[in-house]
Amino acid sequence: MNQENIRTSSLTRRDWTLVIGLTLLSRIVLVFGFLGRMPLVKDALDYHHTALAFLDGSAYDAPFYMPPGTGLLLSTVYRVLGDSVLTGRLVLLVCALTTIVGVVLLAQILFSDRRVSLWSGLIAAVYPPALMLGGQTYSQHFASCALVWGVVVWSSTFRLWNFEREQEIPPDVSHHPGRLWLPQHTTVRTPN
Repeated sequence: MNQENIRTSSLTRRDWTLVIGLTLLSRIVLVFGFLGRMPLVKDALDYHHTALAFLDGSAYDAPFYMPPGTGLLLSTVYRVLGDSVLTGRLVLLVCALTTIVGVVLLAQILFSDRRVSLWSGLIAAVYPPALMLGGQTYSQHFASCALVWGVVVWSSTFRLWNFEREQEIPPDVSHHPGRLWLPQHTTVRTPN
């Protein structure tokens, strides 16, 4: 893929405004509006309590059943912005926005088509399970964000490596990734 194709697959400013606007609007209306009075429940409440325990130092004295990542993340934000349910929901809003930007970038990397990237972002912005759980501080939100961005970084690195490698390869070599950059006349045999 040449650099010209990479540029034409990028979203316009209007596209980004649409994706980010829909993400923010849908979550603000649903999470802070319709579900605004919903209390934290189950694991989300446990993560909240773990974060509070990290703030006062008691988390290190008592065992807890879950990995501390979510509690540590929340406690860090609570230390700066205050320890409330609203603060936790704001963290989730930022996390959702970050994840959806990652989804759009990943679609750009994988498909190099502006329309696919735009629709990926719009679908992710209103994906019902993520939207309905947007008010609960579950670890899935943070894990999906880390997963998406891990794949974005890996794909970008691989794509850059392939682009640089493509510049070094003589013209008689196949450019199909499945051929592992072997010359066109080379056959690859796999064991039965």
